[in-house]
Amino acid sequence: MRKWFRTLLSVCLAVLLLLCALPTAFAAEAGTEENPWKIGAAAADTVTAYIAENMLIIQGSGRMQDFAAVEDRPWNDAADKIEMVSFMDEVTNVGKNAFKGMGQNTKSFSIYPTDTLTVIGDSALEGVRFDEHTALVLSAKIQKIGARAFADTNADCIEFQGHPDVAADAFAGITADAYTVFGSDWTETDKQAFGGKLTYKNMYTFTTEEISDDDSMSGSSVSYIHEGDTYEYRADNSDGYRFDRWKVVSGDVGIEDTENPQISVKLTDNVKVKAYYTHAEENSVQNGTGTISDTDGEAPILRSFIVWIVCGILLLAVIAAAIVCIVRKRKK
Repeated sequence: MRKWFRTLLSVCLAVLLLLCALPTAFAAEAGTEENPWKIGAAAADTVTAYIAENMLIIQGSGRMQDFAAVEDRPWNDAADKIEMVSFMDEVTNVGKNAFKGMGQNTKSFSIYPTDTLTVIGDSALEGVRFDEHTALVLSAKIQKIGARAFADTNADCIEFQGHPDVAADAFAGITADAYTVFGSDWTETDKQAFGGKLTYKNMYTFTTEEISDDDSMSGSSVSYIHEGDTYEYRADNSDGYRFDRWKVVSGDVGIEDTENPQISVKLTDNVKVKAYYTHAEENSVQNGTGTISDTDGEAPILRSFIVWIVCGILLLAVIAAAIVCIVRKRKK
């Protein structure tokens, strides 16, 4: 009696250990709210980051680490899908290369900083493509802006609420129509010195006319593109009409595949194109840019539910096997 009881007890304990160990193998993936990336510059800095839908959330206290290259930032694989960066709590700096080049492939991109930021690192937002008519409002608490921190961005306005130490090329290549608002503690000499650090890009127009072969539909739009920027445009189908071809009306631009509704161009002057449509045989489905969905919140719950079901089945199987063994021994 004692022998089979000890055997059954050992088996049950083994299964319980298995139940405790298995859920850890299905822990939430990195970069979620349950398991955020740790990006503090030092052990005392509790800065973390995670992605929720299309938003990157930076939270915690202290300094964010610098990244030697954009490939080193943990969210780099998802950088082309992030449309918003939100700082929370008491983060004090934006790390080097943290958001460099982001916003190029999304419909919109914006950053909401916390009022505790004091340092903008080198190339922290270099080449970022913000929403149209974005103003860079730099709070009075910002003390230092690093090399190329905002270089080649498309901000329309730079507003200094304080007087930080600004690297010579921090705003190199900003848009031609950007203007600067200075804080009350800036002297005329300071303003002139800052203006001498700026370089400008030309801005061009990309005009699109949409027209059907029988002139039964028409429309137009104008986009303002900065020199050197890549501009992507898609001619979507609409009810009753299907995209047919592109035609360049004016401007120095080439469209390699005129039958592809998606085009990607760089402008060196003003450009005008026509998108021709034909009647569709059936009602066409509206084309659209894919949206970003996030199921990270549901996935851990589903995984845990499946794990516990599997573990329960295993436990029942082990107990049944133990009972069978006991019954056989008694028969003998």
